[in-house]
Amino acid sequence: MDVQINRDESNAIKGLLIFLIVLGHNAFITNYIQGIYHYLYSFHVACFFILSFSYPAKQLSKERIENYFIRMYSPYVAFFLLFLIAKIAFTHYGINIEGNSENTEKTYLGCLSALINGGIHKIPIYIGFQYLWFLPTMFSFSVLKDYYYTTNNVQKRLMLVGGAVCFICLYVFMYTTPYDKGINMTIERYSLFSVLQALGIFFLSWCSLLIVGRCKNKKVILIAFVALTTMYWMNMDVIGVKWTVRCFMPMVVFAILYHYKGWLQEHVFLRKIGKVSMPIYLVQTPIATICYILFPKIMNCDNIIFILFSQIFIFGMSYYVGTLLTKIPIMKQILFPRTMKEWMGKE
Repeated sequence: MDVQINRDESNAIKGLLIFLIVLGHNAFITNYIQGIYHYLYSFHVACFFILSFSYPAKQLSKERIENYFIRMYSPYVAFFLLFLIAKIAFTHYGINIEGNSENTEKTYLGCLSALINGGIHKIPIYIGFQYLWFLPTMFSFSVLKDYYYTTNNVQKRLMLVGGAVCFICLYVFMYTTPYDKGINMTIERYSLFSVLQALGIFFLSWCSLLIVGRCKNKKVILIAFVALTTMYWMNMDVIGVKWTVRCFMPMVVFAILYHYKGWLQEHVFLRKIGKVSMPIYLVQTPIATICYILFPKIMNCDNIIFILFSQIFIFGMSYYVGTLLTKIPIMKQILFPRTMKEWMGKE
């Protein structure tokens, strides 16, 4: 797969994707434009994984796995515990931070299980937010990617077969399945879900790079994007359409981003945003939630000026706070370490 992306191009792509993620998580907008959440969710986070898959593979070692682990799990555990404490406090005062009303017995063991499991539907039961699933899944994904590029052909084929099954069952059929949804919920509850989710996204990423490497015609890719977009907005309530869009939209969108990566990297602000995409991702949801708590009566506002302002404000605050956290040495060491040695203060 001859797919090459330099650092500036990568940062520019991440900058655009994180803006779309904040847009998709902005309830002021998603309440105003019905269907925009699932449309954006069909590709914006997935493209982050595909972008990571396009980076050169490195030989797996104990040190590399440790670095992947601390890079993802240090902010994951820190924010999980922060949100857990906040959820307990808010619940005590009758404030529901994300409208989760599942009647689930919350035990210490269950909370620990959710932390380890990293399940999309399990995490919010305990902390009120779903979006942290990205971090443990990205750790598993990074290990799988390096292992795939350095293993033999038989194991590569087995990984692709297993990935195809996980991709269809746990990614495409995430919300509505053609079979009993309890199957997916059981898998999430009794397995290390972040690994299975990563295996499914691994297959998606492999397919995406295959398409990018073989399809050089930009017009064909743009036509596919317009066709999928039109199909979604004309039939967004049709289950088969949702499955089709979730299956193919990430591949098509990443192909567009790849073929226009040179144009994207010319935008300095996109590159600056991309450099702090992880901090922005971590703080954007709590910042937006504070806005929802402070202004509950305008959640369903239909004033387009206010809605646009909400995106500018939430994204701007997320960029400012995220950048600030990276400039405070102790916060950078705890939340955004690049290596295990940096996290332990040895470098």
